[in-house]
Amino acid sequence: PNSFKLSLNFIVMQRLEEMNMNQSMLAVLLNTTGSKISKILSGKQEPDINFLKAIHQHLGIDGNLLLEVV
Repeated sequence: PNSFKLSLNFIVMQRLEEMNMNQSMLAVLLNTTGSKISKILSGKQEPDINFLKAIHQHLGIDGNLLLEVV
């Protein structure tokens, strides 16, 4: 399961870099905590459907791709 989390991490971090954003900015955008973002991206917490939906909507990451990596 950890390799899948690394894939989610890679996809999200790549997109944040493209958008000149960091995890703290993403947390504000998603109305959550930096701690939750960090836990999900490090694989310590499973992403819920609301998180995946928000990533899709706010970062423009393809929903099918997100579902494939979780």
